[in-house]
Amino acid sequence: MQQVGTGGTKVYRGDQNLADNTARPRLRHNGSMPHNTLGYPTITPYITIRGAAQAMDFYKLAFGAAERMRHADPDGKLRHGELQIGNSPLMLCDEFPEFSQMRSVQAYGGSGVNIFLSVEDADTMAAQAVAAGAVLEHPMKDAPYGRSGGVKDPFGITWWITAPKH
Repeated sequence: MQQVGTGGTKVYRGDQNLADNTARPRLRHNGSMPHNTLGYPTITPYITIRGAAQAMDFYKLAFGAAERMRHADPDGKLRHGELQIGNSPLMLCDEFPEFSQMRSVQAYGGSGVNIFLSVEDADTMAAQAVAAGAVLEHPMKDAPYGRSGGVKDPFGITWWITAPKH
């Protein structure tokens, strides 16, 4: 596994072919070649959060995220934001009640989606997230796959922070 530094923390890239989008199937089911002209991986999480601009700032502090872009309305409501954590993008926006698909995590009373974050030092990353305002819900412990624990961010999303076994 390769490691990429971000915000002073090394985040595991995993297989280089997956990280640079070259490990996709050669043909789609209809026979056409897959392509990705936007430069994103095949799947990118896109979360709707009440207070998305504040969430972007929190994720920068808590997880060493780098801001890729931010498009906000004049009133500050985030239409679209992008962060990079290690080699993974994360997209987010504020809720827009006029669009049923743009309801926030808070509007649902929580999220059925968790985010898995693979890092070199899970204890340090969890402590950094808690210092930034996350709540430690599942204390760090050794597991068959490595060291792991869960924090809930101030916006209702649980992050499973894990360091692989060495």
